[in-house]
Amino acid sequence: MNYKYLLSALLVITIFAMSCTDLASGPEKIIQFEIETEVATSEKASIIENVQNRLTALDLHAVKLVNQEQQKMTFSYRGNVEPEIIKENFSITGNLEFYEVCKQKAIIFKYLRSLDDAKTDENSEMEEKDPGEKLMDRLTTFASVINDDAPNLAEDFILGFIYKGDVAHIQPLLEKSSIRIPKIKKKVKFLLGKSTVKNQFLVYAVYVNSDEKAPLNGRYVTNAAAAEGYIEGYYEINIQMNPEGAYIWEKMTEKAYENRGNIAVVLDNIVHVAPTVTQGKITGGNTQISGSFTKEHANMLANVIQSGSIPKMKILKMGILE
Repeated sequence: MNYKYLLSALLVITIFAMSCTDLASGPEKIIQFEIETEVATSEKASIIENVQNRLTALDLHAVKLVNQEQQKMTFSYRGNVEPEIIKENFSITGNLEFYEVCKQKAIIFKYLRSLDDAKTDENSEMEEKDPGEKLMDRLTTFASVINDDAPNLAEDFILGFIYKGDVAHIQPLLEKSSIRIPKIKKKVKFLLGKSTVKNQFLVYAVYVNSDEKAPLNGRYVTNAAAAEGYIEGYYEINIQMNPEGAYIWEKMTEKAYENRGNIAVVLDNIVHVAPTVTQGKITGGNTQISGSFTKEHANMLANVIQSGSIPKMKILKMGILE
């Protein structure tokens, strides 16, 4: 057998196959992002890696960074994915967090009423009222809706709800990374749940660590995949954590089980679920994010979580590389 001719034939076949792949995926394209928040230079390497991972998860290939300047970064890639799908995948940061839910509702309500009372006293001494200028004014709707007279919610881990049109009034409270409330030992922060069909948002209070961060987050995740949920037609996201994350998760669920507590699973600052731990501590680092996810949405979220979180970014341009 003439090995020289055989190797030549294999080389021709390989080059032909590569050419066919390039033709099938179309011309080389570019996408340019701009980071909308200030990030440290030391963080940019991981951001670039996570953006590449997210693009690759969309079945795009030959993804590479071709230019970077200040807050902007440009990538080239090959593949035929609808621009709207790419935009949807980069509309969320993929920031996954787990918090212990604060259930001391009576103390929280008293604190909110004290803010509302302070607002009322201040306005009574002002000749001209300027609603919206003071944080207390913005809390009026929040404090009046979330109180003992609000619709009876059986779940003691939910503070209450707020209508979509009133969210802007409590935005200053939601933007605080932590709040020290008298008689509560740990700092808390307020979060919204997903919007309901009635355009309402459930409101939660969760505990934060001394560094004002979640005790467990997405950097411990090693795998995320969509799977059929318990409710027919809906999907959930199965998550696997590394050993360090598994240990933290075991301790969190053990404490929640002993205290009949809840753990909020938060993605992009929105509480997706806040289940009660009823079966004891969870070992092995496995958990699920359930919800009314379609198969497509669950796959997208799984890819985003798997790829790693990125800061808030906007797409400046997409097109064929010239």
